Amino acid sequence: MCTGSSNPPYVTRKIIEFRPPASPVAEVGIVAELRSWLPPEIGGVLWVSMMTPCTGMYVPWYIGTRRFPKPYQTGTNVPGPGSAYWSINRLAAFADESYKDRIGSIAGRWATAE
Repeated sequence: MCTGSSNPPYVTRKIIEFRPPASPVAEVGIVAELRSWLPPEIGGVLWVSMMTPCTGMYVPWYIGTRRFPKPYQTGTNVPGPGSAYWSINRLAAFADESYKDRIGSIAGRWATAE
């Protein structure tokens, strides 16, 4: 799904049958993991990737979370320091400048953290 195609199907005017989950215009990727055998506070997890799933990292957010790390609380619609969103946004822009040359290195580093 993370091909970096220069002519993805969702950009054309043709009718399409699918939209890849990792399109370059994605702002967020979310996977819900529901585990009924665990208490609700930890049984439900949203795995959230800011920006495209190809250039972001999936971070677990437990349904019972009451406090979020500072970088996920920081930021507005204007880029600034200390914001997880804007840091990942800059990384995505960097990857997009030369996707095929850069995505391997980016994905490899995220894989070690995930």
